[in-house]
Amino acid sequence: MLCHRTHRHPMDTPAPQNEIVVYQPDGDLRLEVRLEAETVWLNQSKLAELFGVDRTVINRHIHNIFKSGELDSTATCANIAQVQDEGGRLIRRLIPFYNLDHCCPIKTQVTNSPNNSN
Repeated sequence: MLCHRTHRHPMDTPAPQNEIVVYQPDGDLRLEVRLEAETVWLNQSKLAELFGVDRTVINRHIHNIFKSGELDSTATCANIAQVQDEGGRLIRRLIPFYNLDHCCPIKTQVTNSPNNSN
């Protein structure tokens, strides 16, 4: 797992500062993002949607950013519990979310890499 910090699901511990906000810069793109501790948090799927690439491209760039030491995973990444209904059972998974500090280097890598495919 790339991330180390864990945030609890709101059902576990109420956290009034956590909220979901909708980012819609134009008519085509609409993202629901997590706003917490005065920064935006996105998972790999949302980052892929934002930058118009496949999630595997985002995963590769995140791995390269951590491997190069450009960013510290403990400061820019958090595992956040997500609960979803799967066949009548509530399944809870920890999903890595990346803060705004991480989004900028990903955008740079996605923009500058000739190997990105959608």
